Amino acid sequence: MPNFVIQKSKTNFWYFELYDVEGKLLLTGRPKMSRTACQANILSVQINVLSLRNFEIRMTPSKEYFVVLHSVGTGELLASGGVYQNRKACENLINQVIETVRMGG
Repeated sequence: MPNFVIQKSKTNFWYFELYDVEGKLLLTGRPKMSRTACQANILSVQINVLSLRNFEIRMTPSKEYFVVLHSVGTGELLASGGVYQNRKACENLINQVIETVRMGG
């Protein structure tokens, strides 16, 4: 089953990871100061993945691609995922994220 897993970092920040049904890591949430803030971030992700315009494909200095998800209301960066050699892989990741969340992630 797809799910969000909340974790606490070694530096005492809270973040989530979104996994698909096969256990593949799709997204990692931005670090938050509390578990409650992390849970609120998950709720925001569940809302914001429903619109493709909230996703952005970016390029690293080494010419690799990755995905970020923004909040439609604030523009805040909510989560990021993957580092890939091409844009198509990022587009596939976006589709996987949307499908996973729709399935109840």
